[in-house]
Amino acid sequence: MELRFLLLLLLCISGFQAQLYDAMESRAEGQSLVVKCNYGSWYYRPTLKTWCQVRGEICTSLVSTSYTSDGYHNKVTSGRATIEDHTGNGIVTITMEKLQVQDSGVYWCARYYPPSTVYRLMTIKLDVSKVQEYDAIEGQSVSVQSPYNIQDHKKVKKAWCRRKVQNKCDVLVNTDHSYLGYQNSAEKGRARIHDDTQKGIVTITMKNLSTQTCFFQQIVSVQKFHPAVIIIHVIECTVCEP
Repeated sequence: MELRFLLLLLLCISGFQAQLYDAMESRAEGQSLVVKCNYGSWYYRPTLKTWCQVRGEICTSLVSTSYTSDGYHNKVTSGRATIEDHTGNGIVTITMEKLQVQDSGVYWCARYYPPSTVYRLMTIKLDVSKVQEYDAIEGQSVSVQSPYNIQDHKKVKKAWCRRKVQNKCDVLVNTDHSYLGYQNSAEKGRARIHDDTQKGIVTITMKNLSTQTCFFQQIVSVQKFHPAVIIIHVIECTVCEP
């Protein structure tokens, strides 16, 4: 049996949460996040800038620019986070490296007045997902599961989609809402989705897997939120036992 290619699939959860944030970013573990926020006015160029994580009613600073006897330090790294204040054009760039699942949360890019006063410039919702990998033989079926937070996403539509290029996910099958209520199961082509809203688990079944699956494409507009990254290795059976 020979490994032919990787089929990259994402579980996408749609919803209205996007209106609460200036941007919603989804990454897999190990990837990086780069955020740019504009503070505009020349008046704020000497002001300190910070990248902080919102916990309750407090935004805890992770990295900030600083003043020392040497002057303004407009680029500072702390742990896996770097902040750089481009005072020439009034833009702050934030970089977070080697993201982990526990980095998921809400962040502010803000003006900072020590020791604890911040004025928000931008709010970012970050979701970091663990990558799951499965092996499957051509012609067989595979079922995968992805848990989610029931409190936040119990009645939110779920979708199973394939990412072929960055920031584009082609939907294969999705749950939906109708006049009868939330339709938690659906099947389309060789893909089936079932949302167990009591346990907070989405189960996906792909039937009759093929090494040609990567050429299937169906584009449906769905707002993607909090994806779980699942890679399926489809193996071609070159010598099969009877």
